[in-house]
Amino acid sequence: MVRRRTVRRIAATALLAMVALPPAPPAGAVAPDPSQDVFAFGDAGFFGSTGGVSLTRPIVGMAATPTGLGYWEVGTDGGIFAYGDAAFHGSTGALRLNRPIVGMAATPTGQGYWLVASDGGIFSFGDADFAGSTGAMTLNQPIVGMAATPSGHGYWLVASDGGVFSFGDATFAGSTGATYLNKPIVGMASTPSGHGYWLVASDGGIFSFGDATFAGSTGALTLNQPIVGMAATPTGNGYWLLALDGGVFAFGGAGFLGSIADLAFHKPVAAIVATPTGNGYWIAATHECAVLGTTADKVDLAPGSLMNLTAVRTGSRGCIDRVTFEFALDSGNNGHIAVETGYRNPPFSGASGMPVPVAGGAFIQVRVEGGATYNVAANTPTYTGSHDIRPSLPFVREVRLVDDFERNLVWVIGIDRKRPFTLRQFDGPDRIVIDIG
Repeated sequence: MVRRRTVRRIAATALLAMVALPPAPPAGAVAPDPSQDVFAFGDAGFFGSTGGVSLTRPIVGMAATPTGLGYWEVGTDGGIFAYGDAAFHGSTGALRLNRPIVGMAATPTGQGYWLVASDGGIFSFGDADFAGSTGAMTLNQPIVGMAATPSGHGYWLVASDGGVFSFGDATFAGSTGATYLNKPIVGMASTPSGHGYWLVASDGGIFSFGDATFAGSTGALTLNQPIVGMAATPTGNGYWLLALDGGVFAFGGAGFLGSIADLAFHKPVAAIVATPTGNGYWIAATHECAVLGTTADKVDLAPGSLMNLTAVRTGSRGCIDRVTFEFALDSGNNGHIAVETGYRNPPFSGASGMPVPVAGGAFIQVRVEGGATYNVAANTPTYTGSHDIRPSLPFVREVRLVDDFERNLVWVIGIDRKRPFTLRQFDGPDRIVIDIG
């Protein structure tokens, strides 16, 4: 029987907490392998992934065994991929589903699991008991996640409006179903006692119910990418939030152990799962390719160095077109490139005022303050390549030099249409990398 209690509004505090985000993973951490779609941090072990497998549907969820020596991944079609000591108990991969799978939860024994679809349909395998579903109900909003009780005899489902549905021995402790939310709910986690749970919104707002303690949120931060999920520590004294780009935000007793946000994997992520000790976690990527950027301007005009352009490179990999501008300091090894990028409308012109045509349907302007193609002190050109590059790429039509005057260097990238892009800066050698997808 479905047990949907009357939704009550609570004063769920979503205040900004101090978030300690180290600049890099802890010493000794193993760099994530971009060919995989499971990334292990802390004491989490890597036991395999679908990174080298051709999937018909993307990965949407993950669950770990109670030993921490294995895990499952699940696709939107309900296909199950088992690794380590995680046993395969069945899947819906060969069934025709009314709605896609959106998440999963494992039983406490690790001998079974539940899959949940966006209509709240529940599929039980192994020793997972079916305790009810919302599959036959008309929901106001789709189901986006689930959590199991400590006994394994019940579970909660949460919808994107924060409506909570409890089944079996799962106790209803509150919801945001009647509360106006700034952003939709994207996931949930339960406390170790089973007497409470947290809901997380896509802006990182946290809503605590029952004995779940509020330890902080990103609700007041401007995120590069939305939050897609969360995991609680085994003690219930903290939790991690996971952003679409693989960024991890740690609160309370949850330690930051690394992320993939600054790495060019171009794989949206789907889930974060804690190890049994709470000293590690896994991040599961969707197996899809995407540029996790926006169409907004990217500006880094902190005081820069005098940088001389040495090379312009273009290339493509998967769903990504990349343009790289490489620089060298007038003297020294590494410097800071003061750069501003963004979509601009033609016509384009340099200091002469003469129009410079660029092929394409949309245009990203790259302006480097302190940049030039000529080393004045040495009286030699540093860039001898083409000023008009027309690569045979899926998106990029032309990369053209528009202005090089008084240490103001401007290039324009013409692409087929307006697309999200990212801007990153590296040294060794100094370069800016623009990925378009």
